[in-house]
Amino acid sequence: ITIALSALEGLLSFLEQEDVKIAEMTVQCLATSDMVLTPSHRKLGVVLVDLGAGLTDIVVYHGAQLQHMACLPVGTRNLALDLVMGLNISLMEAECLVRELGCDFSPENIAKFREGWESDTDGQCLSLEQYTEIFMARAEEIWHLVRSQIAKVGGSANLQAGVRLVGGGVLIPGFKDLGSRILG
Repeated sequence: ITIALSALEGLLSFLEQEDVKIAEMTVQCLATSDMVLTPSHRKLGVVLVDLGAGLTDIVVYHGAQLQHMACLPVGTRNLALDLVMGLNISLMEAECLVRELGCDFSPENIAKFREGWESDTDGQCLSLEQYTEIFMARAEEIWHLVRSQIAKVGGSANLQAGVRLVGGGVLIPGFKDLGSRILG
């Protein structure tokens, strides 16, 4: 069961009144790391990045010890919201752009997307240059913020197991590759 921190106090109070005992509570990013990372990942040194819609969680382990964790107040939904504002399109159209085009600007993907976009929007023209400028500014910002969190524990030199990605952002075309380039 997960719960927003703002609602936790009320829930704990209610459960206490009903004599319900809580066996264990943990921060979501640590629970995710327990599900995804092996003991060898933690021992070698690893970064777990959870690319969520509203937040990006980062957990860094080295020598089987938690070294750092952070929760960035930016996620993949910000990519769509930026497109809504910058391209004057609906949220549904922006989410479609993020999901289908992402930052995969290969000729095949662009051609495939343009066909679908024009048939779905009565031929409305999409400026690929504007899209790229808006999308890439936020996408690069997210990865630079992740890199700055990794730098707080000495960078990636001691992280032999590399970076492990989870969350919906992993499905955005080209987003992992962009992260790979920025994180090195």
